[in-house]
Formats: sequence, structure tokens, C-alpha cells
Amino acid sequence: MAVFRVRPTGYKYPIGLSFAGIGSSVLSGNLATNITGGTQTIDGDNAVHRFTSSGLFINNNDSSIEVEYLIIGGGGGGGVGGLSTGGGGGGGAGGYVYSSGYEVSGGATVEAVVGAGGAGGPSPSTLSIYYGRPGSNSSFGEIVATYGGAGFGAPPAATQVLGPGGSGGGADARRFASAVGGLGTPGQGNPGGEGNLTGNGAGGGGGAGGAGGNASGDNGGAGGIGLSSSITGSAVTYAVGGAGGPNGPAASGGVGAGTNAPNNGGDGGGGSTTGPGPTSYRGYGGSGVVIVRYQVNQYSNTNAYFIN
Repeated sequence: MAVFRVRPTGYKYPIGLSFAGIGSSVLSGNLATNITGGTQTIDGDNAVHRFTSSGLFINNNDSSIEVEYLIIGGGGGGGVGGLSTGGGGGGGAGGYVYSSGYEVSGGATVEAVVGAGGAGGPSPSTLSIYYGRPGSNSSFGEIVATYGGAGFGAPPAATQVLGPGGSGGGADARRFASAVGGLGTPGQGNPGGEGNLTGNGAGGGGGAGGAGGNASGDNGGAGGIGLSSSITGSAVTYAVGGAGGPNGPAASGGVGAGTNAPNNGGDGGGGSTTGPGPTSYRGYGGSGVVIVRYQVNQYSNTNAYFIN
């Protein structure tokens, strides 16, 4: 026989607790009780599952549920400029995918894959290739958010093939063939910015909410803006592009806007300054994130909640 405990009126049930009415008669069920995966929280009448590493979303109920989801791919790493080629391009943000009405059947398991951020380019030396590395795809079931494109580094121009992604990587300065940034995936992100063919500035990586900024003279372009979502219960900005590297000594690239800003999910890494060896720094792309939200059925009376 179930043992019932009483909690104060207005208490919000944590994930993992079921409840019932007085006696052995179950009046309602808390769907969150039998659904697992990620870090779980309650926001009002909704349950939120946040995956910062890959895992399984498991609906152990007999009935199906409809969820909304936000999937952000891993951000691209920033590029490094060579000795004679100025700054490296900013990394592109990971793809941003949001939707609702996704049905998870009773007893079903959905795999959530969280894409890693791409590494920044290595320390440069004359006439070497120093592009960043692209991020990795994130997914929820069959729904995929594309990786962030890598920031371009020193020549040759063939390194541009790594630029496309959810959002494109920025072009490095003084490219031999082209200063055009990588393309973004339509509906998920935006292109990277242009590098400067005469100055030392590199283009910023594209973001979910806008294209990367073009370089101006020796100044790197800004990273493209991200997009805000309140799926967790509060507004958070995701998938910001990395800033393009300026010409100058030892300025950190970092995540997002060319600084060591916190990564909420899928930010691109900042591009490096010009120059060889340890005087150049480049940012790593931020890892992606998968967030799932659905309505929770709860029961209360005027006196207390009853849980088992």
C-alpha cells in the first residue's frame, strides 16, 4: 500500500515524483515522473530537459506526449592569421533549430546528440594553414542542427571548404583568391563576413540571428548575433558568431564576440590576431545543446499536494 506524504500548498513537484489522491485512488498522473533524460527542471506547468552531453530522452509512460525542442549545433573554431596574412576569421555559430508538436510515443526512446565545438587553429608560422575546425552536428531523433563553420586561417584558398556550416566561418585577411566568408545553412544560420584584401582584418563568423561582420582595414568584423529563446523558462541567447581577428599583439579570440564570454550553446570561436607563435590566440567553438520541453499534468487541492 502506498505511503502518502503531504507537501505545502503550491509546492511544485520536482521531476521524478509521482502523486495521487487520498487513499489508493489515483486522481491524476505526473508525466514527468516517468520521463527521463538530461538535466530536468520544472517551469510552471512545464517540464524542461536540458542536454549538455549526449543522452537518451525516454518516455516510460503508456501515452504519447508532444514536445517542443531547441537544438543547437557545436560552434566552429576561430582561424589564425599567418605572419603575412593578418587576422584569422571568426568561427561560425552552430545551426539553430526550434519547433514544437514533435510526438514521442509511449514507451519510446529518442536519442539526443550534443555536438562538440571545433578547435581553434594552431599557432601560426609563415605560409602554413591555420584554419579553425568545424563543430559537430547536434540532433534530437531525426532532427539535425548543423555544425558551425570553421574560421578561415592563412592561405591557401582551399581552406575555405571548411567554412560552410549552420552559420559560416569568417574569411581571413589578405586571401590570395577570395575574401568571402563561408555560407550558412538556410533556416539555421547565416554567412560569415568578408576579410580585407588590403588590410589585416578578418571577417566575423555568422550567427543564428545575423551574418558575420565584414572586416574594415585592420579591424576584424564582429560575430553575427545569436537568437534568444525562453524554452528553459528565461530568455537566453544562443549561437553567436565569433569575432574576426584584428591586427595587433596577443588579443584573445575566445567564444562569441571575441572575448572569453560564457557559451550558452553553439557560439563560434573568435579569430586570432596576426603574428606567429604564442603571440596569437584563437577561440574554440562552444559545444551545442539540446533542450526539450512539454506540459506536465499536475493535481492539487486547496490544502495540499499528495505524493507517493
